[in-house]
Amino acid sequence: MSFSCKGFQSRKENYPMEEVTEEQAALLSVPYGEETAPVQTATPTPETQPEVPVKKAKKKVPCKVVKPVLHGEGMNAFVTYQVETKGHTVVRRFSDFLWLNERLNEEFLDVLIPPVPGKVIINRFSAEVVEMRRHLLEKFLRRVMLHPKLKTSQFLTPFLTASEVEMAKHRGTKFVNPKAEEKSIFAAAGSFWGGLTGKIEPAQETDPYFDEQKAYVVGLQSQLSLLQTLTEDRLTNRKEIFQMIDTISLSVGSIGGIEVSHDPVLAGFWKTLARILKAISTIQKEAIKSETEALEHTLRDYVGVAESAQKLLQNRFALLERLHTAKQKKGSNVDELTKDLQETTKNVKEELGNFKERKTREMKDALQGVVNANIEQQQKSVALWKELLSELEDYSD
Repeated sequence: MSFSCKGFQSRKENYPMEEVTEEQAALLSVPYGEETAPVQTATPTPETQPEVPVKKAKKKVPCKVVKPVLHGEGMNAFVTYQVETKGHTVVRRFSDFLWLNERLNEEFLDVLIPPVPGKVIINRFSAEVVEMRRHLLEKFLRRVMLHPKLKTSQFLTPFLTASEVEMAKHRGTKFVNPKAEEKSIFAAAGSFWGGLTGKIEPAQETDPYFDEQKAYVVGLQSQLSLLQTLTEDRLTNRKEIFQMIDTISLSVGSIGGIEVSHDPVLAGFWKTLARILKAISTIQKEAIKSETEALEHTLRDYVGVAESAQKLLQNRFALLERLHTAKQKKGSNVDELTKDLQETTKNVKEELGNFKERKTREMKDALQGVVNANIEQQQKSVALWKELLSELEDYSD
């Protein structure tokens, strides 16, 4: 089974947290490498040339997820990715990334855990889907490694350094966060006795800020999901249109070939039109690729981020419920839970604030990328059409 996607090959085949180790510190404190990132892009105007210089700057990246490889066939097929960090290169499957995401969700109850891309059923091994997942898995891992709390996870170092055999052992080891376990036992007991006595009232949110944030992230996820689907459909339709233009350009070129010995002037017009249609199709395909990478991938990513924000709010409310139940039962841990809730509330507010800042920045960059790509495409297309117009206007009977 082969693919045209560059770099995508096919072959058969305790909380409390631990202290950061020296190896882990070396991995996370020194940036892995550099990549070129646009810092400022001038928006073309009618007075500027189509080619607009872009200032570039080097930014440090902690890891790279590269070289997707397809293994097996049919229902047993899966893709592996090469994860590169300073001094280490390991091979990981999607299920390994999912394992890390799940362990982080269990380990850090007051942190917005970056999402991994959702599972894909249709065309999951197409070059476009594989590249989308590679890009989002890399974004997930970079966010984890750059987060001041997540980068101390006891699960991150084995993910980044363990062999495939060792990784399988880590995945088979069960992790229980005592705080999460306490919550589930306490909640179950409270629900049971409350059901028998009818004395324990449901917990009510005490801070209106969190009711507002819950409504916000639920609505945001819903609308982002809708927009992502519509954008994906639109891009698919555009691809189909320009595949049709490729066919039209071949037909126009054939007409030019027929006319060449009978009406050479008209034959020249036809051939110019065929060349322009082919060039415009190529330009549009590049614009579609840019829009997919800039906007569709970002929308898909933030659907997951908004879902993670909901989980974060649910974790805090679960702690509020535990405190409420402890007060109703006059438990001995009320003071401890009150302190935990205060600390969690502070951390969750900070996480949501950071989430909104990143969202603004990354959505702005995505929209700017789409606008610039479409302006460039339009300018190049206009220049091509002017070529044919000039030929037509220069001809005199």
